[in-house]
Amino acid sequence: MKTRTLLLATAGIAVTTAAAAGAVTAMRASAIADQVSALGVQMQDGEVRVSGLQHERGLLQSKGRFEIAVQPGCDAADGESKPTKALVEYELSHLGLPTAPVRFTMTARPSGELGDLLKESLAERPLLTARGTAGRDGAIDAALATPELSLRDGTTSMKVAASSGRVVMAGTAFKFDWSTERATVRDGEGAYEVRGVRVGVDLADLRLGTGTSKMEIEHVDTPAVQMEGLALVSEASVRGEMLDARFAPTVRKVTVDNESLTDLALDLSAKGVHAKSWETLVRIGTESCGFQGMTRAETAEARDAARTLLVRGLSVAVSRLAATGPEGAVKGELELGLEASGERGTSLPPVLAKQAFARGRIELTGRLLDDAQREQLLSSGLATERNKAIVASFDYTRGALSLNGSPDRSGIADAVQSALAGVDTMLAETLAGPVGGSRAPQAAAVAPAAPTDRAPVKVGLPY
Repeated sequence: MKTRTLLLATAGIAVTTAAAAGAVTAMRASAIADQVSALGVQMQDGEVRVSGLQHERGLLQSKGRFEIAVQPGCDAADGESKPTKALVEYELSHLGLPTAPVRFTMTARPSGELGDLLKESLAERPLLTARGTAGRDGAIDAALATPELSLRDGTTSMKVAASSGRVVMAGTAFKFDWSTERATVRDGEGAYEVRGVRVGVDLADLRLGTGTSKMEIEHVDTPAVQMEGLALVSEASVRGEMLDARFAPTVRKVTVDNESLTDLALDLSAKGVHAKSWETLVRIGTESCGFQGMTRAETAEARDAARTLLVRGLSVAVSRLAATGPEGAVKGELELGLEASGERGTSLPPVLAKQAFARGRIELTGRLLDDAQREQLLSSGLATERNKAIVASFDYTRGALSLNGSPDRSGIADAVQSALAGVDTMLAETLAGPVGGSRAPQAAAVAPAAPTDRAPVKVGLPY
């Protein structure tokens, strides 16, 4: 059962078909191929190719067809080496004015292996239908829809309810919404079902990925775990030269073996990431399948980017960790990071022993610990008691460690410094080599980025 192939192919075909609408208005085969292929590289780990464009232009109406082939990405499973193909047919209604928008209808029908897989389920219906408008500048606004899909392969079956969505693209901005009421997979071990699925993506810059995205699932049911009210939220914005990102999953209720937890929440963020270096690493990592097949030039460029990213500093934080159960509740927070090394040039490796910092706090309430465990934590000094809650905190900065607000004298800080020194040695060896094409890099002092009053990028594309 190629469930993964089906889901990825549908998503890829949906986005690339919608993107093609903007290019089709230019009435040139090269335009549609260039635009769709470029978008495909950005949108998924693979390559999108467009071929066989046949266009019949009329005064007020035009029509045509072309084929989309989505090549498998780096993580393609065994037996998935062949491209996923779809035949796209379109009709355009346009006025004679150069600036008038074009109304279009597009349908995508899978071919090849995917076509054979879905032939019975689709029964001559298109896998995807898109209707909307496209401007001469390539901006589009389209409604998308797929029919109900039902597949069976031996004892394994899959059924996905009809789904609908919308895609809006204008310049670098990209907005995508999608929803379906139910998807079920059954096999010899049981049934796996999700209900009430909603996906929303709102990016100000598709290339950088800045913007917001959210996926909501009202109910998840598997043989081992049941969840209600699952939400995954991610955000990214740029401040000057720095990139900030946030990932926040929440679950209203999760049940395992008849034991339930409620109000689970995790808020994970990364701040102060050097945007240009991060973009370089993402690009090279994608093109080389996870840095596995880099050229000499790519190796040097990736090394430079990693060095700059670490020297300029960053922080990763869990600003919220929470869960409530019948025996009590837990709340916590954690931050790890590197201070900017302003006195060192980016041609020199980072020094984690000087740059690294960490701080955290955890609070336990209720009966999560028995009396012996509570007494052991309190007597050792690893935790304190506040308002009947067990609280533990630490702060590590520039080689100094404090536990619960008091300096640590146990020698833990020395052990941490020793470990960081070992990591520094490894990083120096890994990042050694020509910088920016120079065979003899010189240490040029680079000051940390100056504070900026520039507000974070505003994300959001109005309908």
